[in-house]
Amino acid sequence: FLLPALRALQGHGRPEPPFAQGVLGAPASRRPSRDDFQRATLERTGDGVVLRPLSGQESHMIARTAGADALVHIPRGSGDLAAGSAVRYLLLDGSAGA
Repeated sequence: FLLPALRALQGHGRPEPPFAQGVLGAPASRRPSRDDFQRATLERTGDGVVLRPLSGQESHMIARTAGADALVHIPRGSGDLAAGSAVRYLLLDGSAGA
């Protein structure tokens, strides 16, 4: 999380981390007031990358991050994003996604 700040300080035009594209393998809850980044496991298939959000996304369940491969960007809105919805994600090892 520090790397984008360092890039910005060095004058990079696009300091943000590289997002990749995937699809949800299970529904994901959305928040009406803000975007969310949910911990997820990642599976590479012949059709692309499938991301499955982990249960227990609350901050006090941080130990579940150990089982996560990626952070999935869930845009604000009402209701759930359905399985099969296209999403952007960040790999937790810091490399580009797909």
